[in-house]
Amino acid sequence: MCGVEQAHAAEGRHLAGARLGIVCPNAMLDGLVDGVERPAPQPGIVAQIGIAERALRAAAVTGRAIVAERGLAAGKREAQQFRIAIDRLEIAGGGLFVDLASHTLDFLDFVLGPVSRVCGFTRNQAGAYPAEDMVSAAFEFKNGVQAVGTWCFSSFESADRVTFVGSDGKVTLSTFGTEPVQLETPTGTEVFDLPNPPHIQQPLIQQVVNELLGVGSCVSTGESALRTNWVMDQLLMERTSS
Repeated sequence: MCGVEQAHAAEGRHLAGARLGIVCPNAMLDGLVDGVERPAPQPGIVAQIGIAERALRAAAVTGRAIVAERGLAAGKREAQQFRIAIDRLEIAGGGLFVDLASHTLDFLDFVLGPVSRVCGFTRNQAGAYPAEDMVSAAFEFKNGVQAVGTWCFSSFESADRVTFVGSDGKVTLSTFGTEPVQLETPTGTEVFDLPNPPHIQQPLIQQVVNELLGVGSCVSTGESALRTNWVMDQLLMERTSS
């Protein structure tokens, strides 16, 4: 199930009522995840409200492994994203932040664990459309890692960069791009060139199929989607209250 977020909630409830498994790449705020995942799960229904980046790229797994195995989550550290790239508020529930940042925020949850605190600012700076085009955020994860993120969709520059800075090195990768993963340490720089698969959603779909068949599990679940949804809610709350 994919498409614009506006349709996810109604389609998801229809599938759940028919006792069918759900595979959804995103979920509109206070929509599908509220209506499907929070009530007690019904037998025979698997809700995979997924963010494909968890399973999509070898780069994601490699980046996560480097952060964990090379000790980059130790000592003083931070994680940053800069995504420069329009959206209609009534369709998506927000601007491109809702559509795109959800993937990065879910990936950070995958690598670093759940976010415990978040605050930030949202603004429509360019006035090109009703939704926010600038979001700045600060996070703290349950394991103590602190992070900052900036999403600007009205800048002259196009960039997609996630950086993990640790006491022994730095890992740089992108959420949507094809740039290699870079590991920088005092001894030099290593580059991991890991291209996307031919069929972009295949790894996530395969994990869901494996779980339905009882031969594996999917890393992206309704619970992980709810955590990502909560982070976006906190940031967009500033927009609705201002």
